[in-house]
Amino acid sequence: MKAVGKEAFEVNGSKYGTWKEAVSALEKAGSGEIILRDDVELQEKDEFPSVSCTIRSGDSASAKSKAA
Repeated sequence: MKAVGKEAFEVNGSKYGTWKEAVSALEKAGSGEIILRDDVELQEKDEFPSVSCTIRSGDSASAKSKAA
């Protein structure tokens, strides 16, 4: 994911600057929620979490996906 802000992702109340950090935190917790706090763009190399979770947009964020 390409993000604009330094705290673009929130996982279970903690903020992260990269998708990879957010996914790692979620996987360590075993489940939870990722909130997108900024405009983000999914890149082909990015992987979704391997554990059950919810991914949603924050108040002013939007999620976009783009095929390569």
